[in-house]
Amino acid sequence: MMNMADRIFAVDDIPLQDLEAHLNEMAQDNWVLHSINQGGGSGSLPYFIVIAHRPYDWEDAAKQHKEKWSLTMGTTGGHANE
Repeated sequence: MMNMADRIFAVDDIPLQDLEAHLNEMAQDNWVLHSINQGGGSGSLPYFIVIAHRPYDWEDAAKQHKEKWSLTMGTTGGHANE
């Protein structure tokens, strides 16, 4: 079984006429298709729920966010306007 803790997921509602373009864009951005389910639709055109995932390093993202935050706070550890 795949470890889902190291993945980021995207869930999108896509109308039928945009489905092919959406899947092509996701493939270019290195998303892996998890599932496609028909979600209903308005009138005669259905829409689809597309679920995809790709690897994501949560620890690295938290570290980068912390570094960015510390730079905006200055070196005193207080607020930037102190």
